[in-house]
Amino acid sequence: MKTPLAKTASGQRSRTGSGHASVSVIMMKRKAAHKKHRSRPISHPPRNIVGCRIRHGWKDGDEPQREWKRTILDQIPVNPSLYHKI
Repeated sequence: MKTPLAKTASGQRSRTGSGHASVSVIMMKRKAAHKKHRSRPISHPPRNIVGCRIRHGWKDGDEPQREWKRTILDQIPVNPSLYHKI
């Protein structure tokens, strides 16, 4: 009967079961760290966006997706009364 293949710390596969538990603990820690990083809550948008990069993609009908990329060079004040409230 074949023993299950376990990955060792160096990335090589081994037929011994001794390294299996420690490797799975390491892999679980790595996965948990990635999940924590990805699930961080999105912060509020910054007040000053000068120097920030913006990227927006859209698709029109059957055309390929288009993408727009720019860097904010200046920020002007906004008058809230110009917006129509629904």
